[in-house]
Amino acid sequence: MKLMPVFVVGAMVAFASVAHADEWTHSQDFKYSQTASIRVVEPEGFKVVVNGKSDVVPAVFNLDNADAYMVVQVTAPDGKVWEKKIEVRANNQTVLRVKYSPAAAAAPAAGAKRSHIGSVKNTTNSCDSEKRKAYRFDFRLDGKDVQSFELAPGRYTPNVELVDGNYEVRLFTKKGGHWVFEQPASFTVDKDGWVFFYGCAQ
Repeated sequence: MKLMPVFVVGAMVAFASVAHADEWTHSQDFKYSQTASIRVVEPEGFKVVVNGKSDVVPAVFNLDNADAYMVVQVTAPDGKVWEKKIEVRANNQTVLRVKYSPAAAAAPAAGAKRSHIGSVKNTTNSCDSEKRKAYRFDFRLDGKDVQSFELAPGRYTPNVELVDGNYEVRLFTKKGGHWVFEQPASFTVDKDGWVFFYGCAQ
């Protein structure tokens, strides 16, 4: 059986997003009441602190019946915090609505290399017995060594992360207890799910 390097690349669809700053907005209105209070109705489930007391939105905080300004602090599930002084009026309930739009993930800078997950395999276990041997695979990019893998027949290394590029893969076998260069191969990494394996056709 003839030994051959085989390359398999899985498909992946990527969507770039534009980065924006976190955006907090709020609105408030007043409703007649026998005493002063702040009622926070949005965003539901966020932690809110008023006058040293904490609760989860929606929440009502009763206050002294006098005109004042109270610091309201709202914490999003991702840990981002909004804080602002909110007006309180005697004989009114301040109804507060806060909206939070988290920043989108930053798009990669132009020309920046992405990394992709794949695996390296030694499939000589499918060859004739005399061809089943350990191999060392040296991955080189732009003339520099990147990663090296020593694999016995039938073994593989998963979750290998490499950046985009056209790699030179140098194959070595052991002779007399030393790794000896055998042959080169070319391999392109441009998607998640890539697989480099060397062995016999199955």
